[in-house]
Amino acid sequence: MDTTFNFADNSKKPENLEQQTTYSSADFGKFNEITEYIMENKDINLKCNSKLFLNKVLGLTGAEISISTIPAGENYLGKHKHKENEEIYIILSGEGCILVNEKEIKVKEGSIARVAAGNIRAIKSISDTMTYICIQVKENSLKNYTLTDAEML
Repeated sequence: MDTTFNFADNSKKPENLEQQTTYSSADFGKFNEITEYIMENKDINLKCNSKLFLNKVLGLTGAEISISTIPAGENYLGKHKHKENEEIYIILSGEGCILVNEKEIKVKEGSIARVAAGNIRAIKSISDTMTYICIQVKENSLKNYTLTDAEML
């Protein structure tokens, strides 16, 4: 069974996509155009409107990154938990709440929140729309970073 998301037939597609062994890049448009993307997994019949998963399209090997836009007024979307991965939410615009187990964390443009593996999480917008980036990485996997991983040239 395929466990990845692909672009739905009626979804906007990235432009200038380059997938090389040394890098990958694409133009996805402005953040307020995320609503034009629809990702789907046909094996489990799941569609995600206004969401862009970057793992497969960019060939990411250490993280899953998604960009999403949520309209106001909907109840918590995507209630789930991860076995091994923590998620980092970066709020780009709007305001809303992240539900962690039974606790609501208010977030707004400029907020950044981390949710540890094993915890139930979901997100909702309480403004007109909320756009955010979610970075999913294996919890406790970061061994070297910034200057401990860099070789200055």
